[in-house]
Amino acid sequence: MIIIKDPTTLTPDLMPFIVLANSNDFVAEAIDFRTDLGGYHPCDHAMTAVHQGKFCSQGGTYSEVPMTDYMIKGSWLAFVQLVNSNDNFVQAYLQAVETHLALPWWKKLYNWPQIFGQAIGVADLSFPGLFDCSMIDTYLLKQAAKWLPEADQAVINGMSSYLNPEQLWKIINDNQNVFSIYGIYQYSSLPASVV
Repeated sequence: MIIIKDPTTLTPDLMPFIVLANSNDFVAEAIDFRTDLGGYHPCDHAMTAVHQGKFCSQGGTYSEVPMTDYMIKGSWLAFVQLVNSNDNFVQAYLQAVETHLALPWWKKLYNWPQIFGQAIGVADLSFPGLFDCSMIDTYLLKQAAKWLPEADQAVINGMSSYLNPEQLWKIINDNQNVFSIYGIYQYSSLPASVV
């Protein structure tokens, strides 16, 4: 694992990345309060990166946004790869992301009932066909998993469709034969430099 000084310098040949995030704004703190798991770094958001300098993020709608939107004071980002990634997996994952990005806006809306369900402890309270941030990451992984070894497929396909970011982070950390933490970005007020 490396310390990433500037995520925008990460090149497409390293991607795709699953990206777990944590920040210190009010909403992030509220999510952390409800979902933190002891022994794991707190995470309040999940994204993916398939193009240099951008994250695919489930906000109001699922869209590609500049990485710099998340490189703000108090931010922490973990960039995760698949240990047994291969060309077929990468192409299938990219296709799943691009297909989802191309959907009409109303099919990419944030799954507000699901986040409410997480808040009250009913994780599967959800609007069919819509996703929150960690739901879409899990969905995309499952779309491409058939190109990975059977043991990797079992871990990925065994993940709940209703994971919160902290639960996804725990699975990543607990399955180091499937997931590899490439690097961590921690906000610094110092000038960025190349990784």
